[in-house]
Amino acid sequence: MENKEYYTAGELAKMSGTTYKSIRVYVEKELLIPDRITEAGYKLFSRESVERLQRILMFKYLDFSLEEIRQLLEKEEIRDSLGRQSKLIEQRITHLRQIKKAVNEMQKLSKEKNWDKMLEIMQLTSQKEELINQYAGTKKLEARINIHQYSTAKVEWFDYLFKQCDVKEGMAILDIGCGNGQLWIKEKDALPKNLKVVLVDNSKAMIDSARSLLETEMDLFEKKQIQFSYLVGDATKLGELEALRGRRFQRIFANHMLYHIEDSERKNFFITVKEMLEEDGKLIASTIGEDHMKELWELAIQYDDSVKVPGWFAKGFSLENGKGQLEEVFSKVERHSHDDNLLVPDWRSIYDYMCSLPGGIETVMKKRKKECEEFLRNKVTDQTPFFITKRTGVFVAKKK
Repeated sequence: MENKEYYTAGELAKMSGTTYKSIRVYVEKELLIPDRITEAGYKLFSRESVERLQRILMFKYLDFSLEEIRQLLEKEEIRDSLGRQSKLIEQRITHLRQIKKAVNEMQKLSKEKNWDKMLEIMQLTSQKEELINQYAGTKKLEARINIHQYSTAKVEWFDYLFKQCDVKEGMAILDIGCGNGQLWIKEKDALPKNLKVVLVDNSKAMIDSARSLLETEMDLFEKKQIQFSYLVGDATKLGELEALRGRRFQRIFANHMLYHIEDSERKNFFITVKEMLEEDGKLIASTIGEDHMKELWELAIQYDDSVKVPGWFAKGFSLENGKGQLEEVFSKVERHSHDDNLLVPDWRSIYDYMCSLPGGIETVMKKRKKECEEFLRNKVTDQTPFFITKRTGVFVAKKK
């Protein structure tokens, strides 16, 4: 089709290989916005709309809902989107390979022995790419963090975590899956001088948020001679990041992110991290346990029993199984558990946190939002705060 300034909905459908009806749905849902409307009422779309449609169709192919696609498209540049699409496709391929491997293995088993393998396949096929969407932006992560203001711990989580890191003056530190950089702000006064910190995250939105947050304390960091640099990158491909090539670090952080790495790739990640550590270096890896926040899942199911509880959420790397995985690569591994629970008197904090979780909870809750809010008001008050179990801890793995 010729390269021109504007295209009709029909032309857009033809050139993209989709249907006119689909284009109309995207317009109705405001995923696509006409750039012009003629006097006769025809909707016209620019080249920018064609590029946006490409992203919509790719995310649709990757099995995202229209609402999830809307969130992915918000504040996203074309170049950033292409990088994200590439990573999503790679993860989808890995996911399908896992399913294929499980199916092939099931074929070789007797009827009596294939029950566990069948359950594994069911879990794999139910996962989709829900976790990929969780950290497309910072809003959901912030909802996760905010609820922890109601902690009952004697030692606040970031203080506890930072103590295990044993950071000393002059160190080079790599923070993988840094999120929005809260750790560095929370512990700004405890940071020793002359640090070189590299923050890495798969999400550009997270990196942008971390940069903005840390810039608010730049005077303090400059006074302490603490330098931050920022990289957008996949944790499983650290060796391919030019800025990290040949670099060595005294500390590498991988906090609350290792369960997002595919089981088949996690050991290689540990091997790469070990190679990047100095001889006296340590990997600091925090995670959660099996009962973590279990009351929230129970509450969600009580509200609507159609909610799916993803037992796989932290199954890959948890407090229960993380030590054994690390010991396959590192010489000495210690586990430290944080004593903490939550007492939450604010139903809105419960609502926001639950909407940030995988398993389709957000869709269920927002479908009948007023009813859901009333349900939570009756469950959570200042007089009857909601109790939530926390199971968090830190592994410290030494290179030698």
